[in-house]
Amino acid sequence: MASSFHLNERAVSRIAEAAAMDVPGCLRIDAKLAGLASRGLPRVESRINRVASSVVVEVEIATAFPAPIANITEVVREAITKHIQAQTGLEVTRVDITVADTIASGSLSPAGRVTREEVASHPTFFVTTPITVTASRVSAPVTAPRKELVPVEVSPLLKEVRSPTMAPRVFLRPIETPPPVALKQVEAPKATAARSVKAPKPLKLRDITVSQTRATSRSVAAAPVEVRHVRRPSPSPVYIPRAPQPQPLRPVTINPAVKYLDL
Repeated sequence: MASSFHLNERAVSRIAEAAAMDVPGCLRIDAKLAGLASRGLPRVESRINRVASSVVVEVEIATAFPAPIANITEVVREAITKHIQAQTGLEVTRVDITVADTIASGSLSPAGRVTREEVASHPTFFVTTPITVTASRVSAPVTAPRKELVPVEVSPLLKEVRSPTMAPRVFLRPIETPPPVALKQVEAPKATAARSVKAPKPLKLRDITVSQTRATSRSVAAAPVEVRHVRRPSPSPVYIPRAPQPQPLRPVTINPAVKYLDL
């Protein structure tokens, strides 16, 4: 039976990224720690030519400083080429490497400075391990014996369907509109010419002579009133009340009551 597989360019980029990170002096920078204007490193982009079964890889890496950057890039290119050819079977025609950033060795690498001998002694070959796949045994599923179906009685939900009674059709009567009335042109009256108005001549004021006023009030002499003498009433004698003299108390004798049962 013929079979085929589809290799995604993202998978090739992951292989190249893993191969570059194994080289001494190649560092990883997280995109969250790099800042808003920076990107995470390493960054790999692959383009596959499916007709020629080849691939072109573009890599951006960050290296330690101080370090032999030229030797690091050569070892990274060789490691990426061998890893992709061994794992995918594609021919790597070109690997473009860009050193996008350098970081001090002491801040990220506990081992300290990366030397030229350490980079040169890094193994770039890749040995694949064969995977043995055991074929699974396919067995036919066992189904349960067929059971007889039980008839189901369904009662009608609607006993009787009645058609709705429609109202009798009403015919519309035509409406006749009166003929349009011809409009008459209205002429505005002519503007009346303004006439000049003459003011009357001012009249001369006449002198007014005021006669002397006559006395209108008369003096009236009132008759004298006879004065009568008023006598003061004689004072009444003052009555002084006297309290009665205290009388001696008399003894009071109380006779006991006699009940009828004692008789």
